[in-house]
Amino acid sequence: MHLQQTRHQNLLQLLRLMEEEGIFSVEAQAKRIGGFDANALARMKAQRPIGCLVARRIEWAMSKPNGWMDQRHDTTETA
Repeated sequence: MHLQQTRHQNLLQLLRLMEEEGIFSVEAQAKRIGGFDANALARMKAQRPIGCLVARRIEWAMSKPNGWMDQRHDTTETA
């Protein structure tokens, strides 16, 4: 899988996790995932490239290890 596809899959996985925690609004998800605005998150969800710095920022905000966004993960993962 291409790196950008992996990052987008992981982004969607994190968004599903937030919905399970009761965070549904795009604004709240954008803020939680790294202090982005809703438009930036919408662009990421629309398959715009997720750069290295943005990926690391998401990992930090979501308490994921460095490089997590670049690796494939089982969709049943909950942590």
